[in-house]
Amino acid sequence: MAMKLVAAAKVRRAQDAVLATRPFSETLQSVFGGLINRLGSEAVDLPLLTQREVKKVTLTVITGDRGLCGGYNSFMIKKAEARYKELVAQGIEVDFVLIGKKGIVYFERREYPIRKTFETGQNPDAKQALAISEELLNTFLSGESDAIELLYTKFVSLIASVPAT
Repeated sequence: MAMKLVAAAKVRRAQDAVLATRPFSETLQSVFGGLINRLGSEAVDLPLLTQREVKKVTLTVITGDRGLCGGYNSFMIKKAEARYKELVAQGIEVDFVLIGKKGIVYFERREYPIRKTFETGQNPDAKQALAISEELLNTFLSGESDAIELLYTKFVSLIASVPAT
């Protein structure tokens, strides 16, 4: 009984931590969206807002490190494979940046084109986030990739999560 209470408390803390980040990320998204809309009418030379013909896409896939997550990892892997096939069918070159052991192991075994992998563990830190963001920014700004797509799982509840891009 005591172990169930401890497990329930850990789950509750994890759920609260995920839900606590939502207002920040939603506000940040709306601020950037508003900024882009305002700059859209002006001729501003911002490299990240450059529109170019998409010849190569980097898919950034975030998965977990363990297999006890139900459909979490399999949903992301299926979504990433489907997007890969869709882009290749359009004649667009694709490579992967993989975050999390499950995705790394899956895509390496199947010999997909992998640009870089990151194992962040249970508690990723700012240093790891910086390394990932630098890799993605440098890939885009150098012209090695014309678009970066982020595939992640959006937390809905303890029993449901939704793959998102």
